[in-house]
Amino acid sequence: AAAGHRSSAELARQDAQLPDEVCARLPDQPPAADAAAVLITGATGFLGAYLVADWLTHSGARLHCLVRAGSPDAALDRVRDNLRRYGLWHDGYVDRLVPVPGDLGEPSLGLSRRDFDALADTVDAVVHNGGAVNFLSSYEQLRPANVAGTLEVIRLAATGRPTALHLVSTLGVFLTPNRRGEVVSERDLPDDCTGLEGYNATKWAADRLVRAARDRGLTVNVYRPARITGHGRTGVGNADDYFSRLLTTFVQLGAVPDIPDDEADLTPVDYVAAGIGHLARRPDRWGQDFHFYNNRTISFAGIAETLAGFGYPVRLLAYPRWRAALQARPDVAVAPFLPLFGESLPRRTQPRFDCTATEAALASAGLVCPPADAALIHTYLAWFVRAGYLDPPTLGRPGD
Repeated sequence: AAAGHRSSAELARQDAQLPDEVCARLPDQPPAADAAAVLITGATGFLGAYLVADWLTHSGARLHCLVRAGSPDAALDRVRDNLRRYGLWHDGYVDRLVPVPGDLGEPSLGLSRRDFDALADTVDAVVHNGGAVNFLSSYEQLRPANVAGTLEVIRLAATGRPTALHLVSTLGVFLTPNRRGEVVSERDLPDDCTGLEGYNATKWAADRLVRAARDRGLTVNVYRPARITGHGRTGVGNADDYFSRLLTTFVQLGAVPDIPDDEADLTPVDYVAAGIGHLARRPDRWGQDFHFYNNRTISFAGIAETLAGFGYPVRLLAYPRWRAALQARPDVAVAPFLPLFGESLPRRTQPRFDCTATEAALASAGLVCPPADAALIHTYLAWFVRAGYLDPPTLGRPGD
């Protein structure tokens, strides 16, 4: 079949073959337990901001940030502006940030051969969190950054000094029809990609590539988060992400769809970033996979109750009526994601995620994920109001 007619899964399987020469000659000694220099990709994204701040707070490492920019100054500005956006910037950080203008979608990460080799010889760890995130884009559109970019990152980690590679993947790699209703734990490998499309298929190929590199002796950790939401205490989040837009839309429509078979899982970004940082800096945890899914979920009826409790007049509507109201309002926040809302009532099609191994590893460091409950959602709503994304509630809140 011509490339245009091949499924995402077929392309992903083909792309997930690690070339023979990659990781063929790895150094004998392990990476430094206490990294002096770390390469981080995706530092200008939402999770990226928190990962950068976590490493700067909890280590002495210099952070080399690969950023699409025309110059080192412009690259540094992008990282700084992103940290400021989430209230994470401190002027003292500037001395430990090393801007690296480059591009995940280009050969050698957009660096000259000399700069690529010099970087490979400098860093003790790579936190590969970058990529193109768009659930409506095709596999081919996302492939350069997400798949080819990951292969270049593996090449860099396998070149020069011993380097640990920490991949931020996604639990979306398990959303295949054959896993429906199954229990998936950290010991399960996402070896089948049948039925995956677009973004999740590119992440599957990247996940498979780094695990192949691990099989050849590279030090590799894989972190698979599910939905990442705003900071658990401050509420500061990414107002452009799907869940933030959905919550805003419920207020705009005054209605929440009644979807009894599905619940919302919310994992605060500070928990995910602190968890990844902690595990990445623990050599006794290297070579493992970790999952971030908050099993203390909230129902759509619970979300409606929570919004009303905050002071927004919303009612629970049957899904077809809610969808009709949504389609009649092209101005709502979730409009860019309209194609995701089909005619039939959404059903839970994903596996159940058992993250007890990750949760135990993090609990020993005092890191515990809060439940997705009214208190957490009220924290997010309060931030939406402070940041100007939502008007203050019209009904007085209890205790006001």
